[in-house]
Amino acid sequence: MEGLEFKSVSEGDFRDFARHHATSPEIGRIGTYLDDTLEVKGEPRLFGLYGCTELCAVVCCWVGPLNIGDVHVCKLDSVIVHDRLRKRGLGSILVYQAFLDVVTEPGLEIAKIYTHAVHPATVRMLSRLQFSKPPPLGAPLCGVDLSGANRERFINLCRKGVVACMTPLKLQCSFCKKGDRRARPWCKSAIR
Repeated sequence: MEGLEFKSVSEGDFRDFARHHATSPEIGRIGTYLDDTLEVKGEPRLFGLYGCTELCAVVCCWVGPLNIGDVHVCKLDSVIVHDRLRKRGLGSILVYQAFLDVVTEPGLEIAKIYTHAVHPATVRMLSRLQFSKPPPLGAPLCGVDLSGANRERFINLCRKGVVACMTPLKLQCSFCKKGDRRARPWCKSAIR
C-alpha cells in the first residue's frame, strides 16, 4: 500500500522510532512513557502515521480510570515526528486522529484529556482544540473537559482538523504516485 495511512503501532516500533527521533531543537529530548519510572494507571494507546508504508510519526495517549464509575481520562503523552519531516502538519494529523479514535471508542467514556505539553507546536495545536493554556509558571499542564456539549464540539474540531491537514497530503501522495512534477513528497520515501 502506498500513500498516507494511520494505524496502531507496536510498543517495539514506538520504542525504536522514539529512540531515533525523540529530540527537538526547541526543547531537547522528548520524553515518553518509556522513560518514566513512575507507575501510570491505565494503558498506552500507540498510533503511527505512515507514508508509503514507512513510519513517519508516532503518538502515545494513556487511557486510565478516573475513579468515578466507568469514566476515564486520556493523557497525551508524547508526539514524535521524524526529524526531517517536521513542520508539515504530520503531528497535528496524528493527534487529531488519535483523539478521535480514543474519544469515540465504543464502551469508553473519556471525561477529560490533558497533557504536560511543553513543545511550542504541540501547545499551538492543542489550543486549536480548545485546550486550556498552560500556566506561565509551574507544571505546563493543559487540558480539555469533554462533558456535555464540549464532547461533540471537540469531536467536530478533531474531524475538521484531520480533513484540513490530510487533504493536501493525500493530494501530494496522488501527484507523487503519478510522477507528476507538482508533487511535493512529505513522507520518509522522499528524503532518502
